Amino acid sequence: MKKGHLIILLSIIYVILLASYLFIKEEALGSRVSGIAYLLPPLMCVIGGFYAVKFSGVRNFSIFLIVLGLTGWFIAEAMWVVSGFFEDRQTFLWDFFYLLGYPFLAAGFLFEIKKGKIAWTFKRIIITAVFSVLSVYLAAHYGVIAGYDKGLPWLNNAINIFYGVGDIILAIMTVLIILIIREYRGGKIFFPWLHMLIGMTLFVVADIAYAANYSLYMEGIWPYRGLDFFWGLAYLFFSYSLFSFGFLIRDVQRKLASASNTKES
Repeated sequence: MKKGHLIILLSIIYVILLASYLFIKEEALGSRVSGIAYLLPPLMCVIGGFYAVKFSGVRNFSIFLIVLGLTGWFIAEAMWVVSGFFEDRQTFLWDFFYLLGYPFLAAGFLFEIKKGKIAWTFKRIIITAVFSVLSVYLAAHYGVIAGYDKGLPWLNNAINIFYGVGDIILAIMTVLIILIIREYRGGKIFFPWLHMLIGMTLFVVADIAYAANYSLYMEGIWPYRGLDFFWGLAYLFFSYSLFSFGFLIRDVQRKLASASNTKES
């Protein structure tokens, strides 16, 4: 697959997602169709992840961990959508897979940060500290503090707080990834990481907005229901990033194989 074809495919998927939410008026049918359409972006994300791992293997450990985290999120999304076809959603199994994705993603970013060998100048330390404090404040306020509800059972509150903590971790990692992609400027690996950063930023912003407007979102009130568009777009950026990593590694391997064959002949 070429990059142009991939962009067209991902664009079509996003149009399908938008159309499933905006143009199907019958509530029951619309809920089912939009649920299935919503799974297409994370599914492409997983496919892109395995495509990247196919060429890099587990040697590129940061990518491997990120793919594991995103796979956990896809499983959770699929369980959530399928459970919506039934009346009783009283299960926390998908929460387990959602929460499982956070440490894998954070570890993947951390490995990449360590590999990047950032030169910590005074200016970078100040900028990183400011953005980190702001990100932690937003994630903590809306994800942890606002996520606590005295009227809910302790397990529900614990899960909501864990989500908030996960968003704090990802917010900090997102700030640090900004420093990483600065190191890659001018190289071929810059844009895949830039798309990963955009996807993660969209995801964290949508998560914080969801935590701040949980009831309105669950009641299907617009524009809060439209947070799904941000999550869907985030997954598509993840997809494009991971496919791009796969393309880069594949092309390098082909060039090395071609050079080896030329020497042998």
